Formats: sequence, C-alpha cells, structure tokens
Amino acid sequence: MLKIEGFILSLIIIFTVTTFMIAKKKINYQIVFCLSLAIMPAIIWQIFTTAVNINNASSPYNYNLDDFSLRFLQVENYFLISKYMILNDKFFFSIIFFIITYLYTKNKNILKYVVSLIFIYMSILYIVYLSTPLDLEWHLNSSATRVVKPMALFLFILGVYNINYKNKIY
Repeated sequence: MLKIEGFILSLIIIFTVTTFMIAKKKINYQIVFCLSLAIMPAIIWQIFTTAVNINNASSPYNYNLDDFSLRFLQVENYFLISKYMILNDKFFFSIIFFIITYLYTKNKNILKYVVSLIFIYMSILYIVYLSTPLDLEWHLNSSATRVVKPMALFLFILGVYNINYKNKIY
C-alpha cells in the first residue's frame, strides 16, 4: 500500500499504538522501532515522487479547501459518504464480526484501540471526500471500496485475535 491512503493509515496505526502504550505507561520500544521501520519505504517513496515531480501535487484534481467549504455543511454528502463507506458489504460484515467477538470476549483494550483507529481513519476519509473537486458520488463509486478494504481486514484480524484472546490459543 504505497498509495497515499496506505501511508496515512500507517501513520495512524503508529500514532494510536504509541498513544496507547504511553497511556498504559508500558512503552515497548521494539514495537515502536519496528513500526517506524515499516513505514520507511512509504516515506522514501513520498520523498522520491515529490523530488522527481511524479506526484499529483500540480493536478487540477487536487483536494482543496474551496470544495471542502462548499460540501461541509451539506448533510446529504455525509449520508452519501456513509452509504459508500460504512454500509460497504466488506466493512459492514467486518464490523458485525468484530462486535460479535467483542461481546464474546469483552476485551476493552482492543475495543478502545479499534474505535479510536477507525474514528481517526474515517474522519480523514470524510475530510478527503468532502474536499474532492470531482463529483462526489463518482469519486466514492470509484474509490470507496478500495480505501475501506484495509479497515475491513483490520477489523476481521482483530476479531480473530479476540477469539484467540478468549481461548488463550497464542
């Protein structure tokens, strides 16, 4: 996932993991180092594409504040984004699976982590979609499934982790 959404998602994961470790006063420097090392290829890629000018920085389809300010107060845009993002079949079933596993395990630490990570990621996605100069429904139709897949996989993996946590398999 070297596209910008993968880079942003990686930053969010590093931020939330570090924040939760600081809050618990149990900082595992090996995990922080490994996460930081894992994001290095994406940082190098972003620097490289900017240096050789093959990024989208000068595209007329860039996200901008004008489009955001036009769409920000229109409630129907939030319903449209929610329809494509939250009601996406993969994401919706992953949420249901995670909720069922949470009810089975009552693992509040994982629940807090998942809620915070999804809230931050979805907030960024809402801001991005509200800032697009393209037709909103067309943009959602062409990209929403792609950007929701990592979150759906993340929810499913942590749902399986919840089951293992309850049964102490690992």
